Amino acid sequence: MSTLETNLIQPATGTTLTVGASGDTIDIPSGATLDATGATITGALANAPYIRVKCATQAISATTSTVLQFNNEVYDSESSFDTSTYRWTPQVAGTYFIGINMYVSSMNDANYAEITIQKNGSNIGNVQYTCAKSSTSAGVYIGTITELNGSTDYVDGSAYLESAETMNGNAHIIGYRLI
Repeated sequence: MSTLETNLIQPATGTTLTVGASGDTIDIPSGATLDATGATITGALANAPYIRVKCATQAISATTSTVLQFNNEVYDSESSFDTSTYRWTPQVAGTYFIGINMYVSSMNDANYAEITIQKNGSNIGNVQYTCAKSSTSAGVYIGTITELNGSTDYVDGSAYLESAETMNGNAHIIGYRLI
């Protein structure tokens, strides 16, 4: 093995510098620092795809599990959220964090609220919130980590409320690939 000692490597032509070839392992030894401050990172180290989508206006019926109509995209890095089916199908396989929050303003009429995260139609996480009926509002949140295959796996969310509620932008789903 040979050692190359230099302070700067630049491409001879163009703007791309290739280190190694397909199948090679590039090793960064323990204790070394890889500083990417100010750089744009793509590929394996990129924390994408990611989304943040909220419900615009949706009526949630009492005592009925209802798919949350996430249809107002705030962020959708890869255009992979479907606002007509309210599902996210990220097109990159990996491990993902998914979170749903909901603000319920009518807790004075009820004492129970539940939100569920679903993967391919099956429950992968839910949280129930119970309070005294004299409470006026509540914020409910659930977060989980799951594997998504990048082609057919999708996630969405649902709510179950003891009393009817109209969501006016007060429910959100977020998701991003973990690196």
